[in-house]
Amino acid sequence: MSDFNIKEINKTKYIFDILRKKFVVLQPEEWVRQNFIRFLIEQKKYPKGRMVVEYYLKVNKNEKRSDIVVFDENLKPQVVVECKAETVKLTKDTFEQAANYNLQLGAKYLIITNGTTTMAFEKKADSNSYSQLSELPEYQSTL
Repeated sequence: MSDFNIKEINKTKYIFDILRKKFVVLQPEEWVRQNFIRFLIEQKKYPKGRMVVEYYLKVNKNEKRSDIVVFDENLKPQVVVECKAETVKLTKDTFEQAANYNLQLGAKYLIITNGTTTMAFEKKADSNSYSQLSELPEYQSTL
């Protein structure tokens, strides 16, 4: 795995986001997000060009941002990832946050992670319910 590009300006650390192609403030949640992006690309073979960070959407008339969204070749959302800082426990609320985002996006998979614990879920066909997966889905062109 390649090293991260990190710099410090006025005692604030920044990390280079390879998807947004810019430096962003290195907060604990951002560290988890950047590591997970690398994991998806390098280990699960997700194409970098099909991933978007901080994807804007409206939930109950409020603007929200999904941490990572992966699109298929038809630009349909297929995976929604919600990242939390390592110190934040993954709870039902974390899952519900991602599931609420997915009401707008309609992705097949939800992933929640805090860098230590990662859980993946598959949306059941014709339903807003999910089943937990035993492992993260590999990227497939027909994901």
